Amino acid sequence: MEIQIRDPQGRWQKVVRSYEANGDSFTTSIAWDRTFADGTLAPVGTYDVMVTARDLAGNESRETARILIPAPAARRNAAEVTAEAEAKNAAVEAGRIAMMEK
Repeated sequence: MEIQIRDPQGRWQKVVRSYEANGDSFTTSIAWDRTFADGTLAPVGTYDVMVTARDLAGNESRETARILIPAPAARRNAAEVTAEAEAKNAAVEAGRIAMMEK
């Protein structure tokens, strides 16, 4: 069995992992560290996966799938969170003052 992970745009060398089964069935799992064969770390995007299995008689079966590496969620630092909270509190306080003046 062979598993390939490829960049659909052909920018980096594909990852190829091969396994040999010694029986009637075969099960495996792999964890991809987002690194292509040339050492490039895969950026955010979608990548093709192709699994090919061959038996001793030469019969072949192939399945394809995709791996999605999503963009990371935006992270805010403590100062941004504090500034936002202070702005909300000031807006609430301004609303209270306006209500009291009416």
